[in-house]
Amino acid sequence: MALAGASGLCAALLGFAHAPTLLLGLVALVVAGAAGGLAGTLATTLLQLRAPDRLRGRVMALRYLTSAGLAYAGGLLAGGLTGALGPVVTVTGGALALAAGLALLRRPLHAAA
Repeated sequence: MALAGASGLCAALLGFAHAPTLLLGLVALVVAGAAGGLAGTLATTLLQLRAPDRLRGRVMALRYLTSAGLAYAGGLLAGGLTGALGPVVTVTGGALALAAGLALLRRPLHAAA
């Protein structure tokens, strides 16, 4: 379900990047926010359920550190790319990069023995 939310985020970002009107762009952003919130909430829940009790605090601290830290780094990168390539290319590229990451997550980590 978390992957479905992240997939919805990809689709909504693509819709936003290529929206022909402001209203459709705003609708796409609302959908992106809802899908991103769903994916983030479910990912956090899965981490809390799967982490051993003795490590749960450390796991959640690492999750916060990576999500908050990567948001700032991503904003810096996106700002530079937007200045160089334009907003449509930058948002489309970000959505496609997220989709590629999701495709990697869907693959099994270990081959069946």
